Amino acid sequence: MNLLIKNLSKIKNAHTAKKLMVDLVLSKYTINVLKLLKKEGLIKGFSKKINKVRVFFKYIDNKPVFTIIELVSKPSRQVVLSYDNILKFKPRSSGLCVFTATGGVLTKSDLLKNKSGGTPLFFVR
Repeated sequence: MNLLIKNLSKIKNAHTAKKLMVDLVLSKYTINVLKLLKKEGLIKGFSKKINKVRVFFKYIDNKPVFTIIELVSKPSRQVVLSYDNILKFKPRSSGLCVFTATGGVLTKSDLLKNKSGGTPLFFVR
């Protein structure tokens, strides 16, 4: 979890500074999060190197696709939601909420399709 927090911070800082790409520490968890962000259209893509992963950012009209990455669960404060609580779970604003569950790294809509609970990791707006 600490590595994911560090990588998300690097992504947020590099993207708001309008960098074209950023290098992150390679981990399976990070790869799964990046696959989800690519599927949702928030990044152009990524490429794996020996011990790092390079993330390529996406901009529309020279503006970042997302501006905020906000953590929900932290190592000191884990939040776990059941399926019923996910139905009631309303983020403070619109955007993508990324969860971790037994099925891997998923969005809220994926969890609702699977009728399962999970731990909300972060919001992307």
